[in-house]
Amino acid sequence: MKFIFLISFVFCFVMQSMAKPASNTEEIPAASPSYSNIFNNDLQRFIDVEIKNKKYITSGLGTFIENQNFIREQLRKYDLPDSLQYLPLALTYKNQAGLDNYNTAGFWNLSMPVAIKYGLTVNNIIDERFDIKKSGIAAVKYLKDLSDLYHQDYTQVLLAYISSPSELGTICHKYTQYHSPLSFSDYYYSNLYNKECIPAYFASMEIVKNTEYTPKIQQYFSTSIAKPVSIEALAEYGIISKEEFGVLNPIIRSNIVFPYNNIILNFPLDKENRFRTYEDSLYVRTYQLLNPPVRINENSSVIVNKNPNNIKPATKSTTYTVRQGDYLGKIADKYNVGIVQLKKWNNLKSDKISIGQKLIIKKSGN
Repeated sequence: MKFIFLISFVFCFVMQSMAKPASNTEEIPAASPSYSNIFNNDLQRFIDVEIKNKKYITSGLGTFIENQNFIREQLRKYDLPDSLQYLPLALTYKNQAGLDNYNTAGFWNLSMPVAIKYGLTVNNIIDERFDIKKSGIAAVKYLKDLSDLYHQDYTQVLLAYISSPSELGTICHKYTQYHSPLSFSDYYYSNLYNKECIPAYFASMEIVKNTEYTPKIQQYFSTSIAKPVSIEALAEYGIISKEEFGVLNPIIRSNIVFPYNNIILNFPLDKENRFRTYEDSLYVRTYQLLNPPVRINENSSVIVNKNPNNIKPATKSTTYTVRQGDYLGKIADKYNVGIVQLKKWNNLKSDKISIGQKLIIKKSGN
């Protein structure tokens, strides 16, 4: 009899061991409630609605699928569950290109203090929260710290990321006096900030599993810039539209791009020759946009220096020899003439000039 009891005990132990997931990188660990009992029928209805209409989740679906392997790699690097990969997708209902009242932004919906704490650059010119790779690395590090804070309870980790640790603490303190532990349904019906992400999170899992998506291959070339360049000037010269510039360069938050920290810009591949041809003209046009002419009343006593370098226009034709470091815009400014004029006088079809080249500078009025 004892032998039969022992065999039964060993059998039960083995079966329970086999039922446990081999790694917490496959699904939400046992520290969290199972998928089937974490919400009630009302919350299930919200999830079903999101699965059906997909209205906000699909806005970031392509970005998610294209970067899914990278996200998984980062999560597994810190021994975090794969299920957290759906977190940024659940947050896209806010529109990943916008900011909310809590000043969060980007695909991972990071707040400015969190982004800066984890090494991202956020200012009026550059916002690396819109860089999928860099923001993903920062977000996973934040998730790892939350995991340590909540002792690998990924229900708490998920909700703290969606709202904030302090807000989650307030909600927990308020509601645990009635019953504990709290379920996802409890949080959904509380005043938790971003609680709409709870059904979106579970809906995202189902949508991704049942979606066939072919990644769009964007062909572009990357380049640094020597001087400030305006997005308006780029559009004027037919290099790239403002909308397309935002798609290819999501971290740029200013209409004027400065050569900040060796910044790299992306442009359509078929526009590379055009960019190289008009690069100097783009810099000059940007300077003009930054320093528009000042119009004053004839009776005004204000004196406007329209020629800050105090260089008089050429009064007779002259020849200039190109030196190292010269470019058309610089020479045009020196003689107070236009780039178009310089190119016309010298039969130039592009802005490219070479050291030792002779350029004709005609007298004023020609």
